[in-house]
Amino acid sequence: MNKELLQDVPYKIVFDDLAVTFHVLLGSTRDGIESFMINNRLFYSFEIDIEELYISALHNSKAYFMTSIRNINDVMADVVADKGTCNRKRCYDCISLEEGQGAMYVLSNNIGIYGATVLLYSNIVREIAETMNSDIYILPSSIHEVILVLDYGLNIDVNRLKNIVYEINRKALKPEDFLSNSVYMYRRATGEIRKL
Repeated sequence: MNKELLQDVPYKIVFDDLAVTFHVLLGSTRDGIESFMINNRLFYSFEIDIEELYISALHNSKAYFMTSIRNINDVMADVVADKGTCNRKRCYDCISLEEGQGAMYVLSNNIGIYGATVLLYSNIVREIAETMNSDIYILPSSIHEVILVLDYGLNIDVNRLKNIVYEINRKALKPEDFLSNSVYMYRRATGEIRKL
């Protein structure tokens, strides 16, 4: 989907089909960040290779933006409460998941901008999987966050997850926030994230 964009910028492919692009952080305020994407011309002026840029960018991202993981019930309660339709406690109780509270989490960074990058932080998904004692399905919600679905041996229908991701991408996202139509899986046995 972003083939044209990727012709003009340095990028690194991860997890089989995701392209990591690089940005320069100009500043941040309580309303967000100011940044610009590094193009090939600027990249070539650095006189480094893509792996050096990737390592540096990941180091800087981890230094500036901490990991945020929240139960999806809490996230949804905040969204509903912000719209003034119910109080937070009541919302949390009324939107609990059919398969049990705690089965889904939203993974992002502490500011919620370009938060899907947190997937690249070393060992973060492994630590979550070990803490929760579960393999994890990863749904790319947008470039700003991903949704983690704990497996717990529930025989989750992967095609259903793929359809959910596709529909959200098609109906709810701006094109510039699109991350992927794929679903990914972290398996504790291999310690790797793979596209399904």
